[in-house]
Amino acid sequence: MASVDSTIVRVVNNIKKSDCDSWNYRGLELSNEMLVVLISHPNIDKAAAALDVSVGSLADPRDVPGTAHFLEHMLSMGSSKYPGENEYSKLGVGFAIFKRNCS
Repeated sequence: MASVDSTIVRVVNNIKKSDCDSWNYRGLELSNEMLVVLISHPNIDKAAAALDVSVGSLADPRDVPGTAHFLEHMLSMGSSKYPGENEYSKLGVGFAIFKRNCS
């Protein structure tokens, strides 16, 4: 079994934050070029995850328009474990799509 560390190519522990911020931050760059920020707090025993996919309709192939919009909907569709649309929201999980203004 491969070590998890084998996919980490860079670790950033000196992320700038406010002096009154009691959260802990750690940045990772993975071998697939994904950037990850780990955030924790010593008094919280819950976990969460977020994903920022920085592409949209301008990245669609010319011969397959609508791909980004289709994939946006696929993120909230059901799976074998959670078959209903947005069923994971029953677990207290949030989901949001943020549109970026590129003007």
